[in-house]
Amino acid sequence: GINAEYGVFADVIDSNVQCYSQLKTINSQSQLALSSFFDLHKILKLLIDSNISLERFKLMLTIIKKFAKNKKIYKSNLGYPGAIGWSILVAYSLIHHQEQEQQEQQEQQNIINVKENLNNLIKNDIISFFKLFSKWRWQTEFVSLIDVNSLPSSVVTSIEENREFKNLIVAILTPTMPIRNTMRNASLSTTSKFFIELSQATNLMGNYGLNYEILCSPYKFDITTGQ
Repeated sequence: GINAEYGVFADVIDSNVQCYSQLKTINSQSQLALSSFFDLHKILKLLIDSNISLERFKLMLTIIKKFAKNKKIYKSNLGYPGAIGWSILVAYSLIHHQEQEQQEQQEQQNIINVKENLNNLIKNDIISFFKLFSKWRWQTEFVSLIDVNSLPSSVVTSIEENREFKNLIVAILTPTMPIRNTMRNASLSTTSKFFIELSQATNLMGNYGLNYEILCSPYKFDITTGQ
């Protein structure tokens, strides 16, 4: 089950899961708060089911959120991923990376010793995160923790129509309400900045390795001069 830090949280949700079906009957502000609550619970369960420690997720998310906030590409109201959006991206990257490792090293089913290996894991996770999303085919692919092929066709059609109508090319779907795109407030300018920062971070790591100070700096870093 979920560890002690999230235990009470999980119990509250599991004992009130019937409330999810009532989301559409409440006001939009309460609906958003409750749906985010369910989303986080779903994310944690998916990580646990994938044998990824919550401590690993928590530390990586802290670093990625610091990067996003300092680069000013954080907050859904402003057209960027918010707390849930970045959580989905981090969880997706971890699960994707874990699956890759298992495919490449099927004979090495090592149990992760969090205290000894966490720093090395996080370094590899962050490098994989930026490599994955700087090359992501945003124009044609959703980021979803739920298999897109399992989504109802009506949901996919609705998302596609919304993206076409708003001329958007980013879709980060929530796991409990897939029709809700966390990037629904994005514009062409915000998506452009989002892509540039992901690409810049990947280039920085390619030139200087994983340097947290450079990666999370609020200032633009020139890779040609190193300043």
